[in-house]
Amino acid sequence: MNFCFNGLRAGSGNVIALAVSFLCSFFNALPDAYCSILNVWLECPPNVTIGCETSISNLDYWGKIWVWEDNVKKPGPAPSEVLYNLNSCGIGEIIRKWTYEDKNWKVHTCSQTITVNGSANLFSNADITWPLNYQVEGCSAMIDPKDLPKPYNYPVFLRKSCSQPMYSYQDSKFTIADGCMKILRTWKVIDWCQFIPNAKNPAGIWTYTQVIKIIAKDSLAHLVCPKDTVILSVTDCQGAYVKLDSVFGLSKCGNISKITNNSPYSKFKNADASGYYPIGTTKFYFFGEYGCGSQLSCEISITVKNKVSPVPYCLPGLIVALMPVDSTHDGVPDDGMIVVWAKDIDHGSYAKCQKQGLIYSFSSDTKNTSRIFTCADLGKNEVQLWITDSSGNQSFCKTYIEIQNNNAKIPNCKKDSVIGHPTSLNIAGNILSPTGTRMPGIQAHLIDQSSFVITEKRDTQIKIAFDTIVRPSGAVFFVQKKDTSIKITYDTVKAIITTTHDADEHGHYSFNNLVKGKNYRVIPGSSEAPGCGLDINDAIILLRFLLGVDPMNTPYQRIAADINADGSINTLDFNLLYAIIKGEKSIAEINQPWRCCPAKYDLSRPNELKDYIAFTPLTEDAKNADFIMFAAGDLDLSCKFENLTATGRSVDNYVTLLSDVSIIEAGIPTNISLRIANEHIQVLQALNLSSEIQAEFKGTNWRILKTSNTMFAVNTEPEAPQLIELKILSPTSFNIEELPAKIGLTANLGVRVEIINLERVKDFEILNVYPSPQIPGAPVNVQITSSSDESVLFYIQDTQGNTLKKLQADLKKGINMISIPIEESTVSGIYILKCMNHKDQISKRIIISR
Repeated sequence: MNFCFNGLRAGSGNVIALAVSFLCSFFNALPDAYCSILNVWLECPPNVTIGCETSISNLDYWGKIWVWEDNVKKPGPAPSEVLYNLNSCGIGEIIRKWTYEDKNWKVHTCSQTITVNGSANLFSNADITWPLNYQVEGCSAMIDPKDLPKPYNYPVFLRKSCSQPMYSYQDSKFTIADGCMKILRTWKVIDWCQFIPNAKNPAGIWTYTQVIKIIAKDSLAHLVCPKDTVILSVTDCQGAYVKLDSVFGLSKCGNISKITNNSPYSKFKNADASGYYPIGTTKFYFFGEYGCGSQLSCEISITVKNKVSPVPYCLPGLIVALMPVDSTHDGVPDDGMIVVWAKDIDHGSYAKCQKQGLIYSFSSDTKNTSRIFTCADLGKNEVQLWITDSSGNQSFCKTYIEIQNNNAKIPNCKKDSVIGHPTSLNIAGNILSPTGTRMPGIQAHLIDQSSFVITEKRDTQIKIAFDTIVRPSGAVFFVQKKDTSIKITYDTVKAIITTTHDADEHGHYSFNNLVKGKNYRVIPGSSEAPGCGLDINDAIILLRFLLGVDPMNTPYQRIAADINADGSINTLDFNLLYAIIKGEKSIAEINQPWRCCPAKYDLSRPNELKDYIAFTPLTEDAKNADFIMFAAGDLDLSCKFENLTATGRSVDNYVTLLSDVSIIEAGIPTNISLRIANEHIQVLQALNLSSEIQAEFKGTNWRILKTSNTMFAVNTEPEAPQLIELKILSPTSFNIEELPAKIGLTANLGVRVEIINLERVKDFEILNVYPSPQIPGAPVNVQITSSSDESVLFYIQDTQGNTLKKLQADLKKGINMISIPIEESTVSGIYILKCMNHKDQISKRIIISR
């Protein structure tokens, strides 16, 4: 039953109220008591149905309550209760309830139900903006989504109504080369309003693969290649086996492991190009790959020279007669002359590597192929027969040519005893240090290369014979006869005679009364104190040179650095020097512990260094035959020659490292930040690495060299705050104080190390960094509190560890304000602000954006 009053419509629930209101208002048919009680009712908005995509922020859009009181319509109160019976997808019911109390304290209620249905326009892949592919530079770049800028970090959902999207991701890492990694980040998005787990054909799930590329660009990356090598083949005519040091490469991400060579003669095509090389010069390249396609190369040449000397054979002597010479044309010979060719005294000389084309001469000068003898040369003349092959290799033998005046009967041409009348000459000089200090007490050796020794050989032969005598009585007697003969032969043998002279207190030596025309060689002798000046500082200098941190400033350093005298400076030299300094090897293992060179030698060619001065032959006095002498391995040239003693190493002091980690947990990779507390150091080394405990140094200011069981970290900025990262993986747990003993951790190649974990309040703390984000060209303002007056360093670095800005600041106790200027050309991105001293380091991430 429905009633309609003044255009209003009411349901059966309001019939009585409407009727009473009508009777009371128009007909006064009811008593006042009834009218005062019944003349109030509520007009509620009708129930509605909407879609889940419709906004429900303003529910009054679907109606408000009206209150009818004494036939007057007026706005009702706000809902007394709103119930949202919606699921996570926004589907369900919303119930609005109103309560109104009239003047007679009667409570009136009504409600509205808003039904929310699902949408036909479901959430789909079109509603997802996936993160873009990303490329970042660095050795250990931060690639967690929270560390990446937009739009490379997370998926973005264009709408979320009627849906419940959520995401997850999983990384697959692929290492392409040293310093090059690709990460396939697989994103998965599901709409929980559609997705049904374990369904046969699940709906509401989408996947996408984002490619993140990590590359290392290092302008200082380089290959350490062997020098151009010259090998002398003294036995093989075809070539020689050449043993080369293996090439290694260095970059800020560590060693470069993929190294190849293109030598046609190398046994292996890796970092070792050793092999059998033919006579001649072979040029080839080493290639090192790092980063994503970056390549390093170095060219070297290997020259194998044929130094197989010819074999000389001289006649045991040659006798020739002079021919008469009548220079005045008076019919009477006034002199005699004969021409003898060098080949005339050959007795079958040959060259192993050459069948023909030998050159015969009387000296090393191949043009000296003949010699003229006159009456002045009567008698025996000692001569040399030099054999030279096409490669310039030479050897010689000695014999004599006897000149006679026989049938020519030349007047006034008398026989003379010949080996000449030599003139007396002298050789003298000084033995000096590289700094010009004279070295007393050093021996100088004079080698006479033109001397001969006559040897006598006696051969005794005894012949025994028996005579038989028969007596008339028939008795037979045997008589023994002995015949003894002695054969004596003389042989002239080439001999090297050495004379030794000690330099005086001024480092001066001299050799007097030497024969003009003879070949001599002067060589300084070894001191009685090999190893003079060797200490741990020399090993540090060599290690820093090998890692490219510091150059060697003098040629004498480069010569002294070739400890094993193999012609190149490499890790073999460092290993030998370090072992000698530590006492693990004897100083006797250094080949040529003392190095020397002529003072006038061209030091731009250290690989061709000669340790002697040769006089071939001695033709005049040599008064300035000076030598420079120094100890192998003494790279800081600290040997004091006035008191030649080997320098010992001291390990009484120690270095303290402060650790932010107290315990190394078994099987968990642990990154330890180590700070040097009490002094600057140049080198940290771990000497006892094994397959059980794995360790790896990392640091912005450190160069790393790693061998099979040893790792060195060389500080490139010793004056900067001493900070280094150490990554440890151990099968067992131990306290941080045990780490030096576990891995053999020492400093400066021998100084003891102790590690202390300090559980304490840091000396300073960054309170605020503003503005955020930073604007290029505007300063970064840092509010920092300090517990005392101290000096700290601020660094602003990019995510690859490259320093953008460095600033030293003196903090006062309390709160300080520091402004760090930023260049206007700075590229937008994520940067790291570091504040550090020798004990503490604090890092804050900042964003610079235009």
